[in-house]
Amino acid sequence: DLNIIEPLWGFLEKKSPCSVSSSRTLSELETALQEEWLQIPMNFVQDLYLSISRRMQAVIQAKGGPTPY
Repeated sequence: DLNIIEPLWGFLEKKSPCSVSSSRTLSELETALQEEWLQIPMNFVQDLYLSISRRMQAVIQAKGGPTPY
């Protein structure tokens, strides 16, 4: 619920299936992922960062139970 890296991985999976799946070696995969990582819009990252307090509040209100995050 509090881990903001998960939406980033989801973003990468949606944006980079071709470059990642066409990688033939570990080095090519690493390069493809690094290139895609650099393409993540900064406002997307900032919005996730700013959502941390809302995420914490949701967990508190749910008393540790499920949240929309």
